[in-house]
Amino acid sequence: MGIKKWIVQKGTIGSTARTVAKWYLALIAKHPTMGIVDLSKALIISRYALMPNSAHESTLLTLAETVDNLSILVEFILIVEAGFSEMALDDKELCREVIKEELLKYNIPQNIIFNSTR
Repeated sequence: MGIKKWIVQKGTIGSTARTVAKWYLALIAKHPTMGIVDLSKALIISRYALMPNSAHESTLLTLAETVDNLSILVEFILIVEAGFSEMALDDKELCREVIKEELLKYNIPQNIIFNSTR
C-alpha cells in the first residue's frame, strides 16, 4: 500500500466511512426493515446531533433522497463537509476505493455498499 492510500485510510475519508458503517450497523440492528433512504436520513440526523451544522444537515437530508447505497452516502457527506467534489479525478477514485474497503471491513452486505434497491 502506498503512503497516499494509507493517509486516505487513516484520515477524513476512511474515518467518515468507518463512522457511517458503525452508525449503519447500529441503526439496522434497531430497525431491520428500514430502507437505505430512511437509514441515511436517520444517520445524518444522528451525525448532526453530535456536531450541529444546520446548513450541512439540510443539504445532506435533501441529498439523502437520492442515496442508493452507503458508498454514495459517504461521498455526499464528504462533498458537503470536506470538498470531495473539488478533488482531482485520480484522487476521487482512490478515495472511492478506500471508502468501499472500509465499509467491507464491517461485513455490511455488498448490495448495501455498492447498490441497493432502496
